[in-house]
Amino acid sequence: MREQIRSQPGHEDFLPGEPTYQQITAAPAHDQALIYLAATDKGGLAFMLPPARAGAPRGQPLALDLPALTWDLVGDWLVRPDEERRVVGGLRLALDWQALPLLGSWLMQMDEPEQMQVRATPLRAAADALPEPLGTLRVAFRRMTAAWVAEAKQLAQGDEHDRETARQIEARLQLPLGDALQTQRLLREVTWFEGVSPENSRSGAA
Repeated sequence: MREQIRSQPGHEDFLPGEPTYQQITAAPAHDQALIYLAATDKGGLAFMLPPARAGAPRGQPLALDLPALTWDLVGDWLVRPDEERRVVGGLRLALDWQALPLLGSWLMQMDEPEQMQVRATPLRAAADALPEPLGTLRVAFRRMTAAWVAEAKQLAQGDEHDRETARQIEARLQLPLGDALQTQRLLREVTWFEGVSPENSRSGAA
């Protein structure tokens, strides 16, 4: 499926492999640090890319020893089940629930004319309307809309049912961001991690 999507014009880099160093350093805002955590059964490491300061280029990456960063600890951070294996907490669940409230909170801090302009932005272009501090959410929107565009292009080559589905996807991409924020579809698909969604969290899936 990935190769089929990559064969479409403009989607040659869909779901790329390992990023280059240049792509990694360009990911955070100029004044933000970037930290990668690596865990093992025996402990872990943190690789930190420091922020640039006063117009100077970024410094060299730093490696920090984290002996307590084991897989068990990371598992507790990400997904915390209760005794019946129902997911009741953890970072994945928190982020799934907080992505769109975070966006709504950011919108409410704008003055009314600017807020109306952003809310009127088509969902297809919503990522470009988000500020740098919401970089992770921008990535989530870009991946979501790119996947929808690729799906619509592929379905447009199918039978009448497929073509109708493609038209529905295209209509969804044209929704103003303000209207899209009220839909359950957006809540399901704008997630920062794969594997845990509000639906399976409530049903007890790990």
